[in-house]
Formats: sequence, C-alpha cells, structure tokens
Amino acid sequence: MKYDAVFFDLDGTIIETIPLWQRAYLETLQEFGIKMNVDDFMSKIYVTSQPLIEALAEQGVVDAPTVQKFRAQRDQKYCEILREEVKWIQGAEQTLRSAKKKAPLGLITGSWRPYVEATDARLNLSKYFEVIVTANEMEQGKPHPSGLLIAAKNLQVNPVNCIYIGDMPFDIAAANAAGMTSCLLWGKDTPVGADGGAQIVCKDLEEVKERILT
Repeated sequence: MKYDAVFFDLDGTIIETIPLWQRAYLETLQEFGIKMNVDDFMSKIYVTSQPLIEALAEQGVVDAPTVQKFRAQRDQKYCEILREEVKWIQGAEQTLRSAKKKAPLGLITGSWRPYVEATDARLNLSKYFEVIVTANEMEQGKPHPSGLLIAAKNLQVNPVNCIYIGDMPFDIAAANAAGMTSCLLWGKDTPVGADGGAQIVCKDLEEVKERILT
C-alpha cells in the first residue's frame, strides 16, 4: 500500500444509486410533461454530468422558477428513495474496512450533500471517511479536480501520493487533473471506453482490495 490517502467516488462505486437517481429524475420529468427513456438519460445527462439547467433547456424549459421547482421536486423524491432503498455495492463495506486500516479515506462525490446525508441515514457510510466532499463544496464538478484537491488539502496530503477510485470517465479525468493515481472500477453503468486514461483498471471491489490495498 503506497498511498497517503485513498479517495472514493460514491454513486456506482460503493453504493448502488444510479437506478434510484434515474427513477427520481425521469419520474420528475414525467410530472413536468417531459418523456425521456433510460438510455437517453444515461448517455445525454448522467455520463456527461450535464448540469440540470442545460438538460431542461434542451427540453424547452428555460425559466428559472420552473427549473427551481423541478430541482426541488426531484431532490425531495430522490432523498426519500435513498432513505428507504439505497444499498451498498457488493464488497463495498469490506473494501472500506480494509482500506481504513491502511490509510485515511475520503469520499468525493458529485452528489449534493442532502443526497449524501440521506444515504448516510440509511447506511452510516460517514463512519468510514475522514473527509467527505460533495457538490456543495466543489468550485466546479468533475471532471474538474477541485473536489479532489479540497479533500487532499483537508487531509494535509500531497495529491500525487493519493489515489482516486471511480466508475465514470469524469472520475478518471478529475483524478488525472489533480495529479492523483486514477483507478477505474468497472460498474454496471460504466460506459465502454471509460478506462481510457486510467492508470489502474479493476473489474470489481475485490480486485481493488487485492491490487491497491495490500
């Protein structure tokens, strides 16, 4: 184990939230009279980390009050789902317990803090992490490295001596931009080609334990 800190992404990396986020987002779109299928949502919004205001503008929704109303309804729905249904990805807790014995851990997620708090209420994930950085604290979302650099600064470690583990191309781009070792963890929704640029590629969390945490 050669890292001063190990940083993890959240959604799709250690917890199974992507289908829950899809449901909250798509159901709210439907309530606003907008139809979108799962494939379009994943390719046009999720994988590209498209800001809400841009996603709604493409559907003809441009006035600020409607955007804010949509955001509030979507977020309320999603937090309710998280508190009732969110689950760990298989092997996540064992991986975190192993990692915590080796180095300080950080969580860096593009999710908003209320989402993380709702998840924490069900899974108590915060017990594993010395620092948690959410979209609320980031200057810009991934692939910008600001969240990763904030986490490293809070732990007083050099980013060059850290690793960031995530399941999406923007996780890899953010890690590389921060100067961290980038590790792609193949997940259920990781797109083809996401491993381009990744310094380490793992097929599952068991491989993360074997290759990174020993």
